[in-house]
Amino acid sequence: GAKVVLGNFEAERTLHVIVDERVTQMICTGTIFKLLVEQQEKTPQTTAFRLLYCGGAPVPPALVARAIDAFGCAVSQVYGQTEVALMATYLPPEDYEAAFCNADDERLVRRAQSIGRAAPLSAVRIIDENWNSLAVGAVGELAVAGPSVMLGYANRPELTLETMKGGWVKTGDLGYADEDGYIFLVDRKKDMIISGGENVYSSEVELVLARHSLIAEAAVIGAP
Repeated sequence: GAKVVLGNFEAERTLHVIVDERVTQMICTGTIFKLLVEQQEKTPQTTAFRLLYCGGAPVPPALVARAIDAFGCAVSQVYGQTEVALMATYLPPEDYEAAFCNADDERLVRRAQSIGRAAPLSAVRIIDENWNSLAVGAVGELAVAGPSVMLGYANRPELTLETMKGGWVKTGDLGYADEDGYIFLVDRKKDMIISGGENVYSSEVELVLARHSLIAEAAVIGAP
């Protein structure tokens, strides 16, 4: 009855393994994170979770709140990619807790929609097409530097030259930073929609749609 299958991922079986093996920490993509929360809400299990990490795409704060209620553990969001190896940014449980406990504080609530700040051993900045750092609030491409950043693409010198400079690597993700260094993603650079001369960021529209109680998932694409 309460079985959810995504490809070869089965939420019910996975949750049983988590319980049996007394897993205390887990990192998963936003989709897997959502399926586990839904499974736990349908058939509650007593887990040993202390901390859940989610990543791969910005996770709606409402889903994070459901996870905290369902599993009774802390939740953190991380951001990274293959070219960076380790996490580039980190949003700790304390930021979610502050947002949920201070719903009237717009600044704290807003932080819960970010991917956090630069993680240990990483540096991040928002740049324009010429690698110039942009001002607070300006949308540009997220770049990452640090000891875990790749040396380059194998046998792809032109792509490496296009993507890397001075130890920094372009992520292909568009976003902006606030005055406290929190990074907010708005879209993949290749996915940005231009409508009537205006930039429309699909992820921002998706987050609005995700707030609706009758919408389980949303994917926004451009069409003529």
